[in-house]
Amino acid sequence: MPPTKAPRGLNDRRRQMMAAAVADIIRGGLEDGAPSKFAFEAPIRQAIRSRLCLRGKLWSEADLIAGDVVARGLALVGAVRPTWAEGQPDYVQLGAGAQIERTRCVRCHKPLPGEHTKFCGTLCAKAYHMRLARLHNFNDERAYDTAARLS
Repeated sequence: MPPTKAPRGLNDRRRQMMAAAVADIIRGGLEDGAPSKFAFEAPIRQAIRSRLCLRGKLWSEADLIAGDVVARGLALVGAVRPTWAEGQPDYVQLGAGAQIERTRCVRCHKPLPGEHTKFCGTLCAKAYHMRLARLHNFNDERAYDTAARLS
């Protein structure tokens, strides 16, 4: 949600132009497989804030401006923050939010042994999470580079 009083530093027209560019980054990320409209929120905000600081803005002022621009961009793509439960990886919208019942490993698809609920063992769990971390890092760097060119 944008602040009630827009922080000074960039006029409203420039903020709207930057917000439109942020919305384009978000849409592009969704087309490339980003998990949600919020996937690039942090790297974009950080890139804009960083660029403003390099241009002489105080960190606190730059952060308010970057937050305002990113909030406007999210609003342009119709982003609505989920509840905490909806934000959990195993949430499914079936009425009250039923858990996914799995019988096979998420990574290797072997049958799940005993009390395991997602991975067949620690090897698959670690490999899966390392792959996700690499993917998120790559997407964050792309979003940062694009957002840095905006400001």
